[in-house]
Amino acid sequence: MHLIGPSDPLYHPDPSKPSPFTDPFWAFVWPGSWGIAEHLRRNPALVQGKIVLDFAAGCGVSGIAAAQLGAKHVCFNDIDEVSVAACSMNAALNDLPEEQVGLEARDLVGAKTNAQVILAGDVCYEAELAASVMGWLREEARRGVLVLVGDPGRWSSKPHLAGELGVEEKARFPLPAALKDDNSGLVETSVFQVRP
Repeated sequence: MHLIGPSDPLYHPDPSKPSPFTDPFWAFVWPGSWGIAEHLRRNPALVQGKIVLDFAAGCGVSGIAAAQLGAKHVCFNDIDEVSVAACSMNAALNDLPEEQVGLEARDLVGAKTNAQVILAGDVCYEAELAASVMGWLREEARRGVLVLVGDPGRWSSKPHLAGELGVEEKARFPLPAALKDDNSGLVETSVFQVRP
């Protein structure tokens, strides 16, 4: 994966040198997306032969896992064009065939998709965003889409990922050391299925 790591100058930005990027959310593996990738590796039938949307894809780690596990097609989506470019580069780095990969740089919240599976890692890190995104994901689940949300238990996500709201925890994983370092000491992440 093309990521920013501890040896990269952008990892510890110099305030006297402006960054060429806005917030580089695409440059790290987020814990929820990593958790989705791990869950898929243990349950490849969830994506095999399916049309998959990696929503708010970041660096594309969960979508790449889906493609490697036999998804028919994976669309990497993010509102950040740099993120979508990073997903394209990471897909190529992982030798994904061009016909298996789609790229979409726009806000899909509220749209009806052609996806059979939606992967949504770390989409509940702000309360207002969480409410909007989770409402849309519930609508997609009602249409028969398998919706998986990965989240490490941030305060803003807890009201939206409570079981009484039709979200079922499917897996929980301890984070590897590198992800703990990149994510302010978070120690685990969960994968939830959004119920219709």
